[in-house]
Amino acid sequence: MKFLGQVYKLKETLTEIKSELTPSFDEVLRRYQGQFVRTKFKDPTYTIEATYPTEPLKTFIRRIIGGLQTPTVQGTYLIRGFGFGKTHALILLWHLLNSKEAAKSKLARDLGIDEELTRETITIGADFSKEKPLSMIFGELEALAKRRPEWTIKDPKLSQAAIEVIGRITRREALALSTEKMANIVTTIAEKYRNLGGNPRILLLIDEFGIGIIKRIINYIETGNEEKYTEIERMINFIENLYVRLSGQGIPTYIIVALAEQDERELNAIQLQQADKPEYYNKIEGLRKRLDAIKDRLGRAAGGLTEEAALSQDPQHAIEIAKHRVLKQVDDKEAAANSLISYLYLQAEQYNLTKALESQKEIIKVNYPFSPSMIWLLKKIMNPIDAPRTEYVRTVIYIAAEAAERALTLEPERTFTIGVEHLPLARAGVIDLMGEFETEWTGTITDMEHAIRTAPSEIKRLATSIAGQILAKGTTANVTALIEVRDINELKRYGVSPEEIQIDLLATREPEEASKTLTRIEEAVEYLKTKSARIEEKEYDGQKFYLPSLMRTIFDKLAAFVSEQQRILEDEAQIPAYLQSTGIPSLFYNPKAFIPSREREVTILLKEYNTVLNIDELLDSEDVRESQRAGKATLIVVPPWDAYLFNELYKRRTDYHTLINTISQKLRGANAEGKIARPFHLSILIPNISPEKLTRLKDDVISYMAVKEFLKHLKDKERIIEDRLYDYEKTIQKRLTLRLVEYFEQQRKKLETSLRHSLERQILDASSSAQRELIKLTRRIAASVLELYDEAIYCSLQTRDFTSKNLIQLFSELEPRIEREKAESIQDYSLIINMFFGKVIGLIGLTWNLNAIADALYKHYENEIMSGAIREQDRISEVIENLMLGTYEIKPLSAKIAREAIQRLNGRTVKTEDIIVTLKVDESRNLIKFEYEKIKPPPPTKEAKPPPTITLPPITPPERIPIKTIKNITLDINQSFNYDEFRAKLETLYNTYGTLINSINIGASGNTIRVEFSLIGAQHTPSTVVGVIRFLSHLLRIYKTTPYIDIKFSSPIPQEKVAEIFGEEVLKKVRRSWDRLLPT
Repeated sequence: MKFLGQVYKLKETLTEIKSELTPSFDEVLRRYQGQFVRTKFKDPTYTIEATYPTEPLKTFIRRIIGGLQTPTVQGTYLIRGFGFGKTHALILLWHLLNSKEAAKSKLARDLGIDEELTRETITIGADFSKEKPLSMIFGELEALAKRRPEWTIKDPKLSQAAIEVIGRITRREALALSTEKMANIVTTIAEKYRNLGGNPRILLLIDEFGIGIIKRIINYIETGNEEKYTEIERMINFIENLYVRLSGQGIPTYIIVALAEQDERELNAIQLQQADKPEYYNKIEGLRKRLDAIKDRLGRAAGGLTEEAALSQDPQHAIEIAKHRVLKQVDDKEAAANSLISYLYLQAEQYNLTKALESQKEIIKVNYPFSPSMIWLLKKIMNPIDAPRTEYVRTVIYIAAEAAERALTLEPERTFTIGVEHLPLARAGVIDLMGEFETEWTGTITDMEHAIRTAPSEIKRLATSIAGQILAKGTTANVTALIEVRDINELKRYGVSPEEIQIDLLATREPEEASKTLTRIEEAVEYLKTKSARIEEKEYDGQKFYLPSLMRTIFDKLAAFVSEQQRILEDEAQIPAYLQSTGIPSLFYNPKAFIPSREREVTILLKEYNTVLNIDELLDSEDVRESQRAGKATLIVVPPWDAYLFNELYKRRTDYHTLINTISQKLRGANAEGKIARPFHLSILIPNISPEKLTRLKDDVISYMAVKEFLKHLKDKERIIEDRLYDYEKTIQKRLTLRLVEYFEQQRKKLETSLRHSLERQILDASSSAQRELIKLTRRIAASVLELYDEAIYCSLQTRDFTSKNLIQLFSELEPRIEREKAESIQDYSLIINMFFGKVIGLIGLTWNLNAIADALYKHYENEIMSGAIREQDRISEVIENLMLGTYEIKPLSAKIAREAIQRLNGRTVKTEDIIVTLKVDESRNLIKFEYEKIKPPPPTKEAKPPPTITLPPITPPERIPIKTIKNITLDINQSFNYDEFRAKLETLYNTYGTLINSINIGASGNTIRVEFSLIGAQHTPSTVVGVIRFLSHLLRIYKTTPYIDIKFSSPIPQEKVAEIFGEEVLKKVRRSWDRLLPT
């Protein structure tokens, strides 16, 4: 499958195409008289190459060629709208019947034009919008007589005839000639040529007849200058005289008069304006009757038929012309189109779009490289009912050129087709073609663009594309039809289905991007509907369609509610009170640490920031002292709406990490002074409500409150409908013509019924959408509140003092749980907050694992007994206190947990070489007893005959050498750190001492950042450890900080073994223990 840029290139730039979109017949005529002109259409070759010969165009020209071989006078009024190709057709005819290059072209052969026909035809023309058109015709006859280079294809006998007729007439004399004499000159040249043995034909081409008449009429009315009106009469007289003079002469003659439909309508309007001025009114009326008479005469030879029908263009022809004018093929387009269809079928199967694709397959293939959305737009441009200001083919070419240039310039290797996403929204909606409704549609575009500007970055481009698709198909000046949309055909005409959106995106975007995009279409549509209030959703037989709305939909009230809420916070000082009034405090109602069966072992206390800042006041507060006395974990939480904290972080812009460090230092000071009885069981959470962090929560809360107000508003359905009906009627009637006003009055009940049904659907849809939005916002508010708590202040077991720990990993753990919630009330997410508190407790090292606590205490006793220490009993209360103070390298959640863990020591034994020690827990006496039992020696064996006695010299046993050991390894990660080498060393350590690894801590500390990852136990693979190191190293680059690794062991290991694995250098960074002996 090939991208657009591999199949097509631009023929010309948009600027070049735009400069030639309105070709000038006058410039071409002047070029044939030797004058300098700029238009590229002066060149026959360029004109031939720029022409896409549609069947209607070929039919039109063939009929004219046929007429030039019929010995009579005939012709046509070529009446089509602006941009339909009238002037282009006349220029093409001019070149084909005057130019050697054009006459010898393949196009000429296909049209049945031979060189002989061009040699013998007297082709003359004028642009009636210019001054002195008859003088232009005389100049052409002069050029023919003088055989200027442009006319050398003409038969020399024809030039000779022209010389004989006009040789003695000067240009000044020609200007004074009557129209009858001018007609006689043309006729006489033809007759002379026939007398010289030639086969004469005459082709007269008059362009811009309508605008030429209008300019002169307006001048005549404004100035009273009769000459301007006379100029119109002279041209009409010339055509009539030529027709009369040639009638019955047997000289094939064809007269083409081109004028725009719009000019006819304007002439009618001018006449109506002069209704109170009989002189002007009657002259215009007489002029119109003469024009009709000429039209009848010219069509007489064709049985009253004209050629305008033959030149009609259907939308498909316009698209083909646009492709021909804009794109240059550089590879096989058929193969590329077939490849695209095959790719789309594969994707359609994956996304359940096969049926939808089947209905669009041929359209995509035939119109390649235009995407479906581009095809909708180009076809609409060709419909004057939908786009009354259209200039038909000219507009189609321009729109296609603009989109193609953007596609082939910005993403030639990233898009398969040219789509409306390559156009600005205003161009996708072609609002400047909407006639009387341009202002209203401009408002629609403005609202959509505003919504897109504020869209989340991950859906912004998708929202733009979808908005373009909806506008491309749905904008129309036929507003009554848009309102009345009732059946499936009307919906398909103006509405875009979700399946069409998906297929258009698949046909445009590269596969990877398209697959990511398709999963978010519903989110993007919902966002556009609610934020722009300009998209209406309709449904027919279970099929959804999205249409643009001329009027703001019901969602505009939601936008108004959002504005009201935003005004409340224009004074930033109101933010804390606002947050407190919106339901966020309900998240902290009855706060607990969600630890199954252990929630009562943790006390959660909400405190003001000022209290936390004053450590002495905090420690002296009754609830904190009570929690410490009870041996519970105490978690102090400052809520997000705290006014003192808001002033510090939001208003004064104090750095959050500086604030955390300040609190930590104060706690360290209080701990050093012995003011904290159980430091390991005191921790603090302070939210980061700096402007950068609080913005998302603030915006979400504003939206949440607005949606709640919106849902209340939707309950008053009848009032909403009445207000909307009034707005629709006022807007539509303001723009309707007299005829349409009458139609509107006749159709009022029907329209009101349609509108009412539409509004009822809108209300239902808005209510459903608002409910979904409310659920989404409550989720986001809960998540935003959690994410404010960047760090926890706690007492570290490693440093034996207060520090902070980053909580970022907890958010990713809780995110799936939040996304599963469907609650509409913020309070319903309090369980999530409690789960967060529980995870914070676990992250700072407090444990409620009874076996782990019991094992730590057991290991302590085992080490003492193995080293020879003898004890009879320990008081349980003292052991509990030691556990709470971290004496045994573990932090039990509470004193109660510690006591339960001690119970698990009962009956456990420690065995040495000569004794067995049994631990007995006597709760009633508050004692742990140690019972000793000597190990009996093995029974003696039967006496055997003693072996002969050999006396050996005494052997002195080797002296027991102290073995140096370590309990942790510290490594710095600098730029030269070799990750692969470290992984290999870590695998060796795992294989040798893996069971003794207690934890691997990876962290860093700098002026503006502190972070630590703790991998507990030995179950983490070396690859996982290295992956964490790589991630953290990458993260810390912007802080110019390098991380470190600290590996801790549950029991000491030999230093020399560490040196063998990691090298001697690592020993300089470890804490050593020299007083431990390992048995030999």
